[in-house]
Amino acid sequence: DRWRGFADIADSRHLSNSVEREVVDALEHAVTEAYPRLSHRYYRMKAKWLGMDKLMHWDRNAPLPAEDTREVPWADAQQIVLKAYGEFAPEMASIAKTFFDRNWIDAPTRPGKAPGAFAHPTVPSAHPYVLLNYLGKTRDVMTLAHELGHSMHSYLTWQNQPLVYADYSLFVAEVASNFHQAMVRAHLLKTNPDKNFQIAVIEEAMANFYRYFFIMPTLARFELETHTRIENGQPLTADSMIQL
Repeated sequence: DRWRGFADIADSRHLSNSVEREVVDALEHAVTEAYPRLSHRYYRMKAKWLGMDKLMHWDRNAPLPAEDTREVPWADAQQIVLKAYGEFAPEMASIAKTFFDRNWIDAPTRPGKAPGAFAHPTVPSAHPYVLLNYLGKTRDVMTLAHELGHSMHSYLTWQNQPLVYADYSLFVAEVASNFHQAMVRAHLLKTNPDKNFQIAVIEEAMANFYRYFFIMPTLARFELETHTRIENGQPLTADSMIQL
């Protein structure tokens, strides 16, 4: 940071994300101020849904007891995503269909395959790939929508701005993926009137928002404080890390 003239520890990250420090600081401040009325309230609600007096750390992402556990076949997941996209813009559904038809999505689970989900933008001379482990849960459908949103972003950037094809910032990338996920969520709520199913879909959305707006800033503050202590020459011991 000193060699490159960065005044703040996070400035290099802000530069790579093409966002000003003041914007990030304002977001972090707004999120922190909203903890009591949003995140704390959400945790109290989820504890009540799970029949607990207090939500434990390891239960934060637990499914609701009434969540619909019926398996969603891959063919149905494909139709859900395509219909949701098509309701917004037929062209979007047409592009997404190309990913399914040409096997640009690696969905099956198999021994040795890494867990999680990822959208790989590759390079302008190729096409994007979607990598995930589809288990047939409603959350997997949402994950498919999210990662496909990333890849469609890459595909359209390749068509219109090839020089920045694989180099758009994460700050921008998550807008596309979450927008695609929101389209599928709206479609599911509109087409399935079952109350328990709708509650589960809404709770999944709340958990997703919470990860972005509350957990991420918390992790960022931890990292900033850690790096600040290192910069100031303070030793990082187990006890000092716990105090963070």
